[in-house]
Amino acid sequence: METELLGKYRLRRFFTSTWMPTALALTVLAVLLGQFAVTGIFWLSRALEIVLLFSLVSILGAGIFQFAAKTWKKGLLSLLLFLGTVAVSFVSVIAVYLIGPPDYFGWNIVIPPDMVLEQPRDMMVAADRLATDVEGNELIDVYAAGTMASGDAALSIDLDIMNRFKGANRGLLLRHLASSAKWFVTEERGKVYAYRRFVTEKGGWKGSPDGFYTAHDFEKHQGQNFQVRIILGIDGPVLDGPWRSQVTDVTVSSAKSGFMIGTSVSRYNESIYVSYLVLRSDGPALEIFEEAKSRSRAFTVLALSKLKAELSALGRSQAARRHGFDPALMPPRSVKQGDSDFYLVNGFQGGLYSVYAYVNPGEEGRLYLKVFEATRNTPLSKSRIATRSTEYLGWSDDPTEVFFYNTRITVDEGSWGVYYPARFELWFSPASGEPERKLLEKIYMIEGWER
Repeated sequence: METELLGKYRLRRFFTSTWMPTALALTVLAVLLGQFAVTGIFWLSRALEIVLLFSLVSILGAGIFQFAAKTWKKGLLSLLLFLGTVAVSFVSVIAVYLIGPPDYFGWNIVIPPDMVLEQPRDMMVAADRLATDVEGNELIDVYAAGTMASGDAALSIDLDIMNRFKGANRGLLLRHLASSAKWFVTEERGKVYAYRRFVTEKGGWKGSPDGFYTAHDFEKHQGQNFQVRIILGIDGPVLDGPWRSQVTDVTVSSAKSGFMIGTSVSRYNESIYVSYLVLRSDGPALEIFEEAKSRSRAFTVLALSKLKAELSALGRSQAARRHGFDPALMPPRSVKQGDSDFYLVNGFQGGLYSVYAYVNPGEEGRLYLKVFEATRNTPLSKSRIATRSTEYLGWSDDPTEVFFYNTRITVDEGSWGVYYPARFELWFSPASGEPERKLLEKIYMIEGWER
């Protein structure tokens, strides 16, 4: 009985008190704000959720009791404390469910003293300054100020040369594309395709996760508003699905073709014209996306002409038929003499990286990345990195002849400013079905992407 009376006394004392609800609210707020100061984010553990819910119910109960007892000032204070705690708690809940709790991956890792570590190169100085893309410059320069014509485009789809790259010649096309730094050859849902890379303002070939390039990738075109992509599907169309409502789907022919051009409003509140061309043949299919302020499809028209010239030259090349590829048909630095090597380059945010390599697997197949936390061998962003980094690579019988490889990846584990050692491994999967093998590895100090 005495214990029961003591409990009721303490409960009544809390409900009639001013300082006790205040102390409880300030304690909860101090924990949340202190946690934010340490981790940089509001978040709620399960235990803190229970404590917070109990505190809110207690403070609200005290306010209701005080208003019922007509102690208005105490009731108003408790109400304000309740609303303030709810506001801060609301921010915490939103942070948890929209952003997620802080990622402590990489904290307190002990690095062995004998571990050999490298630092990613800065993207401003890491680019291969010898890389040139004369053809790519011509394509992008159609957007130079004052050069864009008006009116609808008439397409010349006289690319009968595409019909030749089927059957036995399919492999000739695939190896040519895989050997050239100009093309990134990968696959989507089992379909092999290549998208065209470009040399950007940094001076090196720049891969793109989806093959799209915008004015922001080219310093001299800052202020323009365009986006382009060129895809060559080895066995037919690959990525045309999202555009089927406005696609121009035609087959190679000596006749001219009309063009379906749609409109949309850009983020600069400008009307821009969008088109998606699918050019089919008995072998590969060409897909060209173009989004620009002019109806003139100058990029698409020129890209058709350039591809026709490239495939025609490949069809005539005796070197390609004798050796599998012809370096004379490729931009500089696609193939070079030297040892296999690779390096990591920082992206514009922590956790975003580009990988550059020169390797020769000696046979047909795919190169891809595996990344691990180096002290515990924990796989990092396993499926995403493997998918993004898969590239069909050129090869030859001369081991000193190495081929260009480049990809862009995101490491999700960890947060900005938290650096830890990660082992980057280049793996090769032979087309012959033989076991995969690791070609190279290096350990870099990296940080994860802040989600």
